[in-house]
Amino acid sequence: MGSSSKSTLNLWLARSMLAAATLIGALVIAEAWVRHAMPLPTVALEGSLLRLSDNPALAYEYIPGKPPHNNRGFRDRDFGPKEPGVFRIAVMGDSIAYGFHTAMDETPAAAMQAALREASVRGADRWEVYNFGVEGYSVLNQAAQLDSHVLPHDPDIVFLIVCLNDWQPESVEFRSLLEQRDADVQAGFDPGLSAIRRALLGLHLYRHLRWRIAPPAQPSLESRGRPHPVHDPIEAHYEHRDFYGDAITGMAKRLRSRDIPFEVLLFPYDPTTRPEAIDLYRTRLTELEAHCEGGLCQVIDGLLALGLGEDEPPADAVFDSDDLHPTVHGSALLGQVMARRLLKRRQAAR
Repeated sequence: MGSSSKSTLNLWLARSMLAAATLIGALVIAEAWVRHAMPLPTVALEGSLLRLSDNPALAYEYIPGKPPHNNRGFRDRDFGPKEPGVFRIAVMGDSIAYGFHTAMDETPAAAMQAALREASVRGADRWEVYNFGVEGYSVLNQAAQLDSHVLPHDPDIVFLIVCLNDWQPESVEFRSLLEQRDADVQAGFDPGLSAIRRALLGLHLYRHLRWRIAPPAQPSLESRGRPHPVHDPIEAHYEHRDFYGDAITGMAKRLRSRDIPFEVLLFPYDPTTRPEAIDLYRTRLTELEAHCEGGLCQVIDGLLALGLGEDEPPADAVFDSDDLHPTVHGSALLGQVMARRLLKRRQAAR
């Protein structure tokens, strides 16, 4: 190789290394900026706690019997057929009901159970409260879950905890990660690909590009007859919101046909740092009340029930400062609100 050729090669190598170093540096800076400016929560599938559901309206579900989930696939103690004389209470919802920042004995359902026992009401020892909350579920998922997982367990009353982002599709991140993992297994891909994916999922920049810039398709939503783009729960006014309201009306009618009371608690979403959330909250509350006309269901104003004034910020003890899920104290308040509603209902029935 001549000296000119060797010089050309060295120059090319130097430029390539400089370009690679520049690219890596730019990616590191971009990753640092995304982590600081727009971090995304990590959706973890360690231990395969989730699986794709055979029911497309559910999209995904917890695997029954895999801790911390019980024999029915929910975050609660095991349960079976209802025994004679038992009054069974079902608490449905998304990550709020699931108890995202709480232990299993601190979820809203567990707090409700404790509040009922503390009330020392006759027969309270025969009241069973069970947690049917699933992270990321929308109202549409919850409507399907009522038929497939709640009604078969013979509840005597159903409480549904909803928040503003339940008027949008279920967690596309959960479903897409599950679909990717199952596709790997079915195709017999080398497990090393999963390790690469786990490494990528650790990067906020990758997750931002994957879930915000180029989100995956949502076939299970399109199969329901209408497209449902994912919106920010505050910055956009949801499309097809009546479709979600109709789902709640459908739940109420199915429960009414079985003489099962239905109470819907609207949980407030960030009423302090984003004041426009108050307007949307009031809109959602009005819509819920319209869909529950005629005594189909009872709507609980979460702001009022939790003692949160519109002009005063809620106590830090109620909301987690990072993602606004209820803290242990906030979860206990939710349980106490539902317990009071049940006791009041029982007293009025006498």
